[in-house]
Amino acid sequence: MDLDGEGGLTVLLAGMHRSDEGWRSASPILSAALGFEHPPADGRIASVVDGLLSSPALEADTATLAARAGLSVSRFQHLFKATTGVPVRRFRLWARLRRAIAMTVAGATITHAALEAGFSSPAHFSAAFREMFGMAPTQLLAGTPVFVEGNWSG
Repeated sequence: MDLDGEGGLTVLLAGMHRSDEGWRSASPILSAALGFEHPPADGRIASVVDGLLSSPALEADTATLAARAGLSVSRFQHLFKATTGVPVRRFRLWARLRRAIAMTVAGATITHAALEAGFSSPAHFSAAFREMFGMAPTQLLAGTPVFVEGNWSG
C-alpha cells in the first residue's frame, strides 16, 4: 500500500474479525490510520489535505490543487509527497476510501457510500478497497476476513 505504519494496519485488519465488537470497534483506529492525526506543517499542503479529507469527491486535478496552493505542479507534487508521505493521487484515494468506510460503518449502503465518496461506481470502490486491503469490503463488514500466511480469505 505504500503506507507508513503499514504493518500495524495489516495487523489491525487481520485481527478485526476476532474482536468482540468487530468492525465498529476498530473503525476509529482505521480512520486514524487512513487520515492524519496532525496536520502537515506546510500550510499550503495542510489546506489541500483538509480540502481532500472534507470533500473527497471533489474532482480537482493536480494542476488545480497546485494552483490553489500557489505552487507549480511539479513543486506541489514534490512538496505534497514530502509532507504527507504519499503522492496526491494515492492520498485522494485514501480520502475517498476513508469517507466510504465511515459512511458504511454509520449505516449507509456500500452503493450510497461509494458514490458519495467520489467513486464512479460501487464496483470502482470495491476494486480500490480490494487493492488497498486485499479483501472485498463486504467480507470486512460481515466480519468474515481471515488472514493466513500473507493471504486474505473469506
